[in-house]
Amino acid sequence: MTSHARNVTWTELFSSSPKIDYDKILAQWASRIVVDYEIAPVGMSAFGSIFFMKRDKTVQCLNPIRGDLRQVAKDYDEFGKHMNTVSWQIENLHSMVVAQVVAMGLERPAEQVYALAPHPNFTSGMSLERSKVMVMDAVVWHSISAQSF
Repeated sequence: MTSHARNVTWTELFSSSPKIDYDKILAQWASRIVVDYEIAPVGMSAFGSIFFMKRDKTVQCLNPIRGDLRQVAKDYDEFGKHMNTVSWQIENLHSMVVAQVVAMGLERPAEQVYALAPHPNFTSGMSLERSKVMVMDAVVWHSISAQSF
């Protein structure tokens, strides 16, 4: 991949749109991952990872590609520092793939995501291939993802 994270805008990588229905998204995972509903949503990546702050102030990430929930920062300040590093953007926001997708003309509204078909869990690898990327409603993508695990 030759694209670099700086080739995309922040809004192409991350969305904090009030149109994102976090309750419906998290409900898709209820049978697999327990998420405390007393959270403060931070935003959503272009590929649908949901970032939120828990009561203990840690920032968590629900990743629909990997099907996991993990802590990405000890607090919001640390999260902000991470978000501004290219290596963190590549790992957590898939910025290089987003750059390729944007370069090929695929655009998404803030409340939608880039989804992969078939879901990477059904294929031999978790690679993010441009030919598998499509724009999809975030709730639908999370529903498909949760059912994939």
